[in-house]
Amino acid sequence: MGLRFRRRIKILPGWYANVSKSGLSFSAEVRSASVTFGGKGGTYVNVGIQGTGIYTRQKINDVFNP
Repeated sequence: MGLRFRRRIKILPGWYANVSKSGLSFSAEVRSASVTFGGKGGTYVNVGIQGTGIYTRQKINDVFNP
């Protein structure tokens, strides 16, 4: 099991810059949903049930190109 590192920096309410080993990415969040842009992984949509830790993550390219 490898260790992971991520540092989140709040830019504006609901907007964050994320710094990790993969690079720099930005995310926009509203309650239990977010969109993450950038980094080596691409762009993702994240939706979850608030307070439970249950969530799903889908790459946007996969949503539009099944």
